[in-house]
Amino acid sequence: MEWIPQYEGLYKATRDGHIYSYRKEKPIKLTIFKDTIGYSKVNLSKDARHTLYYVHHLIMLTFVSPRPEGYVITHLNRNKDDNSLYNLKYIPQSSVFRREGEALKAIGIDDKDVIYFRSLTAAAKYFHTNQLNIKKKIVDADVYKGYFFYPL
Repeated sequence: MEWIPQYEGLYKATRDGHIYSYRKEKPIKLTIFKDTIGYSKVNLSKDARHTLYYVHHLIMLTFVSPRPEGYVITHLNRNKDDNSLYNLKYIPQSSVFRREGEALKAIGIDDKDVIYFRSLTAAAKYFHTNQLNIKKKIVDADVYKGYFFYPL
């Protein structure tokens, strides 16, 4: 268990992917929140400011390093609930899509609509945008026109 950078004395992370608060006498395991695409988040506070962080980001920050520019974190076993250090790895952002023809899906923010695409080109055409914009939305886990995007 190690102190989380910038939150020393307040929060610790474990190698198995848990976050603990040390704001009270006894350590307390923090409650996990899920974002709309299933990634685990926790709320950390310092100096009366509350911030939601992805658990996998905190684990990598604490035990490896800050995320290098141009890199993203991948869950090696593709299980978003497994935030253990041994399941996480920095990979080049460019490797998220190794080739233009990879399939992907778009899931509506209400989790009801799912659209499958044979390629990045098809998704970009459907949403009247370019491939780079769709790639960026995947990497940043950001919403575009009410949808999140995932490689298959």
